Amino acid sequence: MAVITASQCGERATGAEWAWFVYTVDGQAVAELTEARSRALGFDLRGPATAKFEIDGHSLQGAGLLELACDLYVYRDRELLFRGRLGSTDDDLSADQHTTSWTAVDYRGMLDTRIYEIDTTYTNLPQADIAWAAVMIAQDGPGGPLGITRGPLQPAPVARTELVEADTRVDEALDRFQDYADGFEWWIDPELRFQAYTWRGISRDDFPLAWGTTATAIRRSYDTTRFANWVRVRGGRPEGADQDTPEPFADRSANLAIRPEGRIARTVNNSDLKDQAAVNAAADQLLADSLNPPATYAVTLRPGIWRGAGDLWLGDTAPFVLRSGRLDIATTARVNQLDIALGDNGDETVALTVGTE
Repeated sequence: MAVITASQCGERATGAEWAWFVYTVDGQAVAELTEARSRALGFDLRGPATAKFEIDGHSLQGAGLLELACDLYVYRDRELLFRGRLGSTDDDLSADQHTTSWTAVDYRGMLDTRIYEIDTTYTNLPQADIAWAAVMIAQDGPGGPLGITRGPLQPAPVARTELVEADTRVDEALDRFQDYADGFEWWIDPELRFQAYTWRGISRDDFPLAWGTTATAIRRSYDTTRFANWVRVRGGRPEGADQDTPEPFADRSANLAIRPEGRIARTVNNSDLKDQAAVNAAADQLLADSLNPPATYAVTLRPGIWRGAGDLWLGDTAPFVLRSGRLDIATTARVNQLDIALGDNGDETVALTVGTE
């Protein structure tokens, strides 16, 4: 782990100090990116975090950067917000300039590069242990260690039986739990600790999201393709069953005769559901979700109001007020994404994507 001293902090702008450092994966210092431009960070409740920047292709700071062999550390006011592996690049050359664009992905995203090499069955084990076993598989064997350690794992104390087939990506196996009843949300923090909770985040009544006060811009989106009032879930044949054994399925509907929309159907195939009880539960949940798909809101915060992860972060809930024209909303919103764009002079634009309850 790189240790940043007070004298190494980056530039101050809009009340915040930002510092972007690159180290080799074994901890050797490469560069402080004081010449980086178009810097941006993106954090996702259900996916990997990313960091992006551009640098002059002739810059000495960029000379030692290597795809897949260096880690980027991003600090805001000495708080480590992001650590990830440098990955994809674009080099754009013209008559008078050479610009290299870099993207780094955090260590949740790194689990996309690791697979189960053989079919693996977990029988009646606590789901927290199954999850950590998946991370251990990701780090097993030559070239496997990523430095991920076991952090707090506090999902619901549910025992599960899981079959993970060979060639399944480790992140894909872990993502299954996010959709299970009594499943969990998981992430790998910048200190490379694997964490899992039934529900990530806390209630932040002290940070309301309100149009015209804390929020300078809001975009509301409602996707009707996610609505359905008739659903079918089809599972997979149990292990060892012959081809004549029908796949379990379940249909659910809601007051079709009186629904003003008429029948709107949605089907889901999930071969991981091997028995009728699991298919029934999935169909019940799918209908409940499909009858009330939430609107999403892109919220741009007033400059300077957000002061770091301690103010509002992924999974946190906050009061949400939007009153304008046909919209009269006063409810609670949960942070699903958080994006930070840094101007070349260091000013911050912080935008949230939230869903209302």
